[in-house]
Amino acid sequence: MACPERLTVNPTEVTNEKCRDNYEFWQVRLGENEVGDIRQVEVLSENVLPCHTLAYENLEKIFFGEEDMENSGLLSLDKRHAKNGTVPDPNNSPFMKGSIELGHHIFVYAYHGVHNPYHRKYDTIPIRPVGLFFKKDIEIFSCVHGSPCDVSTTKNEWLKANFDIGLDKFYLTPEHLRSLKPRQIFSDPYLRNSFWYYFGNPIDWGKEKNYGKKLFERAGEFRYLDAVPPNDIQAILWPVWKDNDEIMEKNINLFCRFREKYPSIERIQYNLDKYNAKWSLALVEASYYTQRYFIEFNAFENDADIAKRKIEEKYGISNNTHN
Repeated sequence: MACPERLTVNPTEVTNEKCRDNYEFWQVRLGENEVGDIRQVEVLSENVLPCHTLAYENLEKIFFGEEDMENSGLLSLDKRHAKNGTVPDPNNSPFMKGSIELGHHIFVYAYHGVHNPYHRKYDTIPIRPVGLFFKKDIEIFSCVHGSPCDVSTTKNEWLKANFDIGLDKFYLTPEHLRSLKPRQIFSDPYLRNSFWYYFGNPIDWGKEKNYGKKLFERAGEFRYLDAVPPNDIQAILWPVWKDNDEIMEKNINLFCRFREKYPSIERIQYNLDKYNAKWSLALVEASYYTQRYFIEFNAFENDADIAKRKIEEKYGISNNTHN
Protein backbone atom coordinates (compact mmCIF):
# COMPACT_ATOMS: atom_id res chain seq x y z
CA MET A 1 0.00 0.00 0.00
CA ALA A 2 1.04 3.62 -0.50
CA CYS A 3 2.36 5.24 2.67
CA PRO A 4 0.66 8.54 3.60
CA GLU A 5 2.79 11.63 4.11
CA ARG A 6 1.30 12.23 7.56
CA LEU A 7 -0.59 10.39 10.28
CA THR A 8 -3.10 12.06 12.58
CA VAL A 9 -2.93 10.84 16.17
CA ASN A 10 -3.44 12.41 19.57
CA PRO A 11 -1.82 14.87 20.29
CA THR A 12 -0.14 15.54 16.94
CA GLU A 13 0.35 14.92 13.25
CA VAL A 14 3.24 12.59 12.54
CA THR A 15 5.34 13.69 9.57
CA ASN A 16 8.83 12.90 8.38
CA GLU A 17 9.92 16.42 9.26
CA LYS A 18 8.53 16.12 12.79
CA CYS A 19 10.30 12.79 13.28
CA ARG A 20 13.57 14.33 12.11
CA ASP A 21 13.18 17.22 14.56
CA ASN A 22 12.39 14.74 17.33
CA TYR A 23 15.49 12.72 16.49
CA GLU A 24 17.66 15.81 16.87
CA PHE A 25 15.94 16.59 20.17
CA TRP A 26 16.60 13.10 21.56
CA GLN A 27 20.21 13.18 20.42
CA VAL A 28 20.77 16.19 22.66
CA ARG A 29 18.68 14.82 25.53
CA LEU A 30 20.46 11.47 25.58
CA GLY A 31 23.85 13.03 24.93
CA GLU A 32 26.56 12.29 22.41
CA ASN A 33 28.31 9.50 24.30
CA GLU A 34 31.92 8.89 23.27
CA VAL A 35 32.24 5.42 24.78
CA GLY A 36 34.61 3.45 22.54
CA ASP A 37 32.37 0.51 21.68
CA ILE A 38 29.20 2.46 20.90
CA ARG A 39 29.63 1.66 17.19
CA GLN A 40 29.46 -2.05 18.01
CA VAL A 41 26.17 -1.45 19.84
CA GLU A 42 24.90 0.62 16.90
CA VAL A 43 25.47 -2.34 14.58
CA LEU A 44 23.53 -4.63 16.91
CA SER A 45 20.68 -2.13 17.16
CA GLU A 46 20.52 -1.73 13.39
CA ASN A 47 20.16 -5.48 12.84
CA VAL A 48 17.38 -6.30 15.32
CA LEU A 49 14.26 -7.87 13.85
CA PRO A 50 11.19 -6.36 15.56
CA CYS A 51 9.31 -8.81 17.81
CA HIS A 52 5.53 -9.27 18.06
CA THR A 53 3.76 -11.89 20.21
CA LEU A 54 0.54 -13.82 19.57
CA ALA A 55 -1.60 -16.07 21.71
CA TYR A 56 -1.34 -19.65 20.49
CA GLU A 57 -5.12 -19.95 20.76
CA ASN A 58 -5.43 -17.29 18.02
CA LEU A 59 -2.80 -18.74 15.71
CA GLU A 60 -5.13 -20.87 13.58
CA LYS A 61 -7.79 -18.16 13.37
CA ILE A 62 -5.31 -15.53 12.20
CA PHE A 63 -3.35 -17.59 9.70
CA PHE A 64 -6.03 -19.95 8.40
CA GLY A 65 -9.42 -18.77 9.55
CA GLU A 66 -11.78 -15.88 9.82
CA GLU A 67 -9.23 -13.08 9.81
CA ASP A 68 -7.92 -14.29 6.43
CA MET A 69 -4.28 -13.53 7.14
CA GLU A 70 -3.18 -14.37 3.60
CA ASN A 71 -5.21 -11.54 2.07
CA SER A 72 -5.37 -8.93 4.81
CA GLY A 73 -2.44 -9.53 7.13
CA LEU A 74 -2.00 -9.26 10.87
CA LEU A 75 -4.52 -6.51 11.58
CA SER A 76 -4.55 -3.52 13.90
CA LEU A 77 -7.35 -3.29 16.45
CA ASP A 78 -9.03 -0.64 14.30
CA LYS A 79 -9.00 -2.85 11.18
CA ARG A 80 -10.26 -5.88 13.09
CA HIS A 81 -13.24 -3.86 14.31
CA ALA A 82 -13.83 -2.36 10.86
CA LYS A 83 -14.19 -5.84 9.38
CA ASN A 84 -16.99 -6.47 11.88
CA GLY A 85 -18.58 -3.04 11.39
CA THR A 86 -17.78 -1.92 14.96
CA VAL A 87 -15.66 0.76 16.63
CA PRO A 88 -13.08 0.01 19.38
CA ASP A 89 -14.36 0.96 22.82
CA PRO A 90 -11.69 1.79 25.44
CA ASN A 91 -13.95 0.45 28.18
CA ASN A 92 -14.14 -2.94 26.48
CA SER A 93 -10.43 -3.05 25.62
CA PRO A 94 -8.57 -2.51 28.91
CA PHE A 95 -5.27 -3.78 27.48
CA MET A 96 -5.49 -1.26 24.60
CA LYS A 97 -7.30 1.55 26.44
CA GLY A 98 -4.36 3.94 26.38
CA SER A 99 -3.60 3.19 22.74
CA ILE A 100 -7.21 3.87 21.69
CA GLU A 101 -7.23 7.17 23.54
CA LEU A 102 -4.06 8.22 21.69
CA GLY A 103 -5.39 7.06 18.33
CA HIS A 104 -2.74 4.33 18.20
CA HIS A 105 -5.25 1.52 17.64
CA ILE A 106 -4.55 1.98 13.92
CA PHE A 107 -1.20 0.25 14.42
CA VAL A 108 0.23 -3.23 14.79
CA TYR A 109 3.08 -3.17 17.32
CA ALA A 110 6.49 -4.79 17.58
CA TYR A 111 9.43 -4.17 19.90
CA HIS A 112 13.16 -3.58 19.69
CA GLY A 113 13.85 -6.35 22.18
CA VAL A 114 12.83 -9.89 23.09
CA HIS A 115 9.25 -11.11 22.80
CA ASN A 116 8.06 -9.65 26.08
CA PRO A 117 5.74 -11.88 28.19
CA TYR A 118 3.88 -8.72 29.26
CA HIS A 119 1.77 -8.95 26.12
CA ARG A 120 0.57 -12.48 26.84
CA LYS A 121 0.07 -12.58 30.61
CA TYR A 122 -3.70 -12.16 30.32
CA ASP A 123 -4.13 -14.98 27.78
CA THR A 124 -6.34 -17.97 28.46
CA ILE A 125 -4.50 -20.62 30.47
CA PRO A 126 -2.47 -22.61 29.46
CA ILE A 127 -0.44 -19.71 28.06
CA ARG A 128 1.55 -20.70 24.96
CA PRO A 129 3.03 -17.61 23.28
CA VAL A 130 3.94 -17.49 19.60
CA GLY A 131 6.64 -15.05 18.50
CA LEU A 132 6.77 -13.26 15.15
CA PHE A 133 9.88 -11.59 13.74
CA PHE A 134 9.09 -8.81 11.24
CA LYS A 135 11.37 -8.03 8.32
CA LYS A 136 13.53 -4.93 8.45
CA ASP A 137 13.16 -3.93 4.81
CA ILE A 138 9.49 -3.00 5.27
CA GLU A 139 10.37 -0.08 7.55
CA ILE A 140 9.22 2.73 5.27
CA PHE A 141 7.83 5.90 6.85
CA SER A 142 4.91 6.41 7.50
CA CYS A 143 3.75 2.85 7.01
CA VAL A 144 6.15 2.22 9.87
CA HIS A 145 7.41 4.61 12.51
CA GLY A 146 8.94 4.27 15.95
CA SER A 147 8.98 5.54 19.51
CA PRO A 148 11.66 5.45 22.23
CA CYS A 149 9.18 3.54 24.42
CA ASP A 150 5.54 2.52 24.83
CA VAL A 151 3.54 5.68 25.54
CA SER A 152 0.11 4.14 26.05
CA THR A 153 0.48 3.70 29.81
CA THR A 154 1.35 6.21 32.53
CA LYS A 155 2.74 3.34 34.62
CA ASN A 156 5.92 3.53 32.55
CA GLU A 157 8.54 4.99 34.92
CA TRP A 158 11.00 5.85 32.14
CA LEU A 159 8.23 7.66 30.26
CA LYS A 160 7.27 9.63 33.39
CA ALA A 161 10.90 10.65 33.83
CA ASN A 162 10.75 12.21 30.35
CA PHE A 163 7.11 13.28 30.40
CA ASP A 164 7.98 16.95 30.79
CA ILE A 165 8.76 17.13 27.08
CA GLY A 166 5.24 16.05 26.06
CA LEU A 167 4.10 13.09 23.98
CA ASP A 168 4.63 15.05 20.78
CA LYS A 169 8.33 14.13 20.94
CA PHE A 170 7.72 10.38 21.03
CA TYR A 171 7.50 9.85 17.26
CA LEU A 172 10.52 8.80 15.21
CA THR A 173 11.39 7.11 11.95
CA PRO A 174 12.47 3.46 12.40
CA GLU A 175 16.04 4.40 11.41
CA HIS A 176 16.19 7.11 14.04
CA LEU A 177 14.81 4.77 16.68
CA ARG A 178 17.56 2.25 15.96
CA SER A 179 20.17 5.01 16.00
CA LEU A 180 19.07 6.44 19.35
CA LYS A 181 18.93 3.20 21.32
CA PRO A 182 22.73 2.86 21.71
CA ARG A 183 22.86 6.39 23.14
CA GLN A 184 20.15 5.48 25.61
CA ILE A 185 22.04 2.32 26.56
CA PHE A 186 25.13 4.40 27.36
CA SER A 187 23.24 7.20 29.12
CA ASP A 188 20.83 5.22 31.31
CA PRO A 189 22.74 3.72 34.29
CA TYR A 190 20.17 0.95 34.63
CA LEU A 191 21.15 -0.49 31.24
CA ARG A 192 24.81 -1.04 32.28
CA ASN A 193 26.26 0.02 28.91
CA SER A 194 25.21 -3.41 27.62
CA PHE A 195 23.11 -3.99 24.52
CA TRP A 196 22.22 -7.57 25.49
CA TYR A 197 21.19 -6.50 28.97
CA TYR A 198 18.87 -3.95 27.34
CA PHE A 199 17.63 -6.51 24.82
CA GLY A 200 16.39 -8.94 27.47
CA ASN A 201 19.04 -11.36 28.72
CA PRO A 202 17.19 -14.40 30.18
CA ILE A 203 19.88 -14.91 32.82
CA ASP A 204 19.17 -11.49 34.30
CA TRP A 205 15.44 -11.99 33.72
CA GLY A 206 15.50 -14.98 36.02
CA LYS A 207 17.60 -13.29 38.71
CA GLU A 208 16.53 -9.65 38.97
CA LYS A 209 13.23 -8.52 40.42
CA ASN A 210 11.16 -6.40 37.97
CA TYR A 211 13.85 -6.75 35.29
CA GLY A 212 11.28 -7.51 32.58
CA LYS A 213 9.06 -4.58 33.56
CA LYS A 214 11.95 -2.13 33.56
CA LEU A 215 13.10 -3.35 30.16
CA PHE A 216 9.62 -3.05 28.72
CA GLU A 217 9.57 0.57 29.88
CA ARG A 218 12.76 1.23 27.92
CA ALA A 219 12.20 -0.93 24.82
CA GLY A 220 11.92 0.84 21.48
CA GLU A 221 8.51 0.43 19.84
CA PHE A 222 7.77 -0.02 16.12
CA ARG A 223 4.26 0.83 14.87
CA TYR A 224 2.93 -0.59 11.60
CA LEU A 225 0.00 1.17 9.97
CA ASP A 226 -3.15 -0.99 9.61
CA ALA A 227 -1.65 -4.43 8.98
CA VAL A 228 1.43 -6.62 8.54
CA PRO A 229 0.94 -9.12 5.68
CA PRO A 230 2.57 -12.58 5.68
CA ASN A 231 5.25 -11.52 3.21
CA ASP A 232 6.50 -9.03 5.79
CA ILE A 233 7.05 -11.72 8.45
CA GLN A 234 10.53 -13.21 8.40
CA ALA A 235 10.18 -15.96 11.00
CA ILE A 236 7.91 -17.48 13.62
CA LEU A 237 8.88 -18.80 17.06
CA TRP A 238 6.67 -21.85 17.58
CA PRO A 239 5.98 -23.44 21.01
CA VAL A 240 6.14 -27.20 21.54
CA TRP A 241 5.20 -28.94 24.78
CA LYS A 242 4.35 -32.30 26.27
CA ASP A 243 0.66 -33.12 26.42
CA ASN A 244 -1.70 -35.92 25.52
CA ASP A 245 -1.26 -37.48 22.10
CA GLU A 246 -4.28 -35.77 20.58
CA ILE A 247 -3.14 -32.23 21.49
CA MET A 248 0.44 -32.93 20.45
CA GLU A 249 -0.76 -34.24 17.09
CA LYS A 250 -2.91 -31.12 16.62
CA ASN A 251 0.09 -28.88 17.17
CA ILE A 252 2.22 -30.90 14.75
CA ASN A 253 -0.51 -30.80 12.12
CA LEU A 254 -0.94 -27.05 12.52
CA PHE A 255 2.82 -26.60 12.19
CA CYS A 256 2.83 -28.64 8.96
CA ARG A 257 -0.12 -26.68 7.55
CA PHE A 258 1.68 -23.45 8.34
CA ARG A 259 4.86 -24.66 6.63
CA GLU A 260 2.90 -25.61 3.52
CA LYS A 261 0.86 -22.38 3.30
CA TYR A 262 3.64 -19.95 4.27
CA PRO A 263 6.91 -21.54 3.05
CA SER A 264 8.77 -18.20 3.01
CA ILE A 265 8.30 -17.70 6.78
CA GLU A 266 11.06 -19.47 8.66
CA ARG A 267 10.03 -21.62 11.60
CA ILE A 268 11.88 -22.02 14.90
CA GLN A 269 10.50 -24.32 17.56
CA TYR A 270 11.03 -23.72 21.27
CA ASN A 271 10.43 -25.92 24.30
CA LEU A 272 7.65 -24.40 26.39
CA ASP A 273 8.12 -27.02 29.13
CA LYS A 274 11.75 -26.11 29.72
CA TYR A 275 11.11 -24.15 32.91
CA ASN A 276 8.01 -26.06 34.00
CA ALA A 277 5.26 -23.51 34.73
CA LYS A 278 7.48 -20.53 33.88
CA TRP A 279 6.25 -20.10 30.32
CA SER A 280 7.49 -16.50 30.36
CA LEU A 281 11.12 -17.45 30.92
CA ALA A 282 10.89 -20.15 28.24
CA LEU A 283 9.66 -17.52 25.76
CA VAL A 284 12.30 -14.96 26.74
CA GLU A 285 15.16 -17.43 26.48
CA ALA A 286 14.00 -18.73 23.10
CA SER A 287 13.48 -15.23 21.71
CA TYR A 288 16.81 -13.95 23.01
CA TYR A 289 18.99 -16.74 21.66
CA THR A 290 17.09 -17.05 18.38
CA GLN A 291 17.57 -13.34 17.69
CA ARG A 292 21.15 -13.24 18.93
CA TYR A 293 22.01 -16.17 16.65
CA PHE A 294 20.32 -14.43 13.72
CA ILE A 295 22.24 -11.19 14.30
CA GLU A 296 25.49 -13.11 14.56
CA PHE A 297 25.05 -15.45 11.57
CA ASN A 298 22.28 -13.80 9.48
CA ALA A 299 20.33 -17.05 9.64
CA PHE A 300 17.96 -18.93 11.93
CA GLU A 301 18.38 -22.31 13.56
CA ASN A 302 15.22 -24.42 13.44
CA ASP A 303 15.37 -24.96 17.21
CA ALA A 304 15.95 -22.26 19.82
CA ASP A 305 17.91 -24.68 22.04
CA ILE A 306 20.43 -25.24 19.24
CA ALA A 307 20.83 -21.50 18.77
CA LYS A 308 21.40 -21.12 22.52
CA ARG A 309 24.05 -23.85 22.63
CA LYS A 310 25.99 -22.38 19.70
CA ILE A 311 25.95 -18.85 21.13
CA GLU A 312 27.05 -20.11 24.56
CA GLU A 313 29.87 -22.09 23.00
CA LYS A 314 31.09 -19.17 20.91
CA TYR A 315 31.05 -16.57 23.68
CA GLY A 316 31.55 -18.72 26.77
CA ILE A 317 28.33 -17.36 28.26
CA SER A 318 27.84 -18.46 31.86
CA ASN A 319 25.03 -18.09 34.38
CA ASN A 320 26.41 -14.83 35.74
CA THR A 321 26.97 -12.67 32.67
CA HIS A 322 24.92 -10.33 30.53
CA ASN A 323 27.59 -9.79 27.85
